[in-house]
Amino acid sequence: MIALDACIDCVQAAVNGEFPEDDSERERIERALTEWADEGYPIITTAPDDEAEGFFSWSPCGVCGSHLGGARLAMVALSVDIEREV
Repeated sequence: MIALDACIDCVQAAVNGEFPEDDSERERIERALTEWADEGYPIITTAPDDEAEGFFSWSPCGVCGSHLGGARLAMVALSVDIEREV
């Protein structure tokens, strides 16, 4: 498990499938989520409701690497054994 502080764009994309309207931003986030998934780490939000607002940060997003300042919300990347038979 990897704890991440994610930008709101990555949270909305991962949880709701909602991406920014800007094509380059959409592609950057899609690429980041695909890279995480390809490494065996699907991403889900983990913030409790009372912490759902997150916090402001200039630190890069833990998912897509964006350096834009803004809200960061808690997410976690969980390792999945993709070769395991069910």
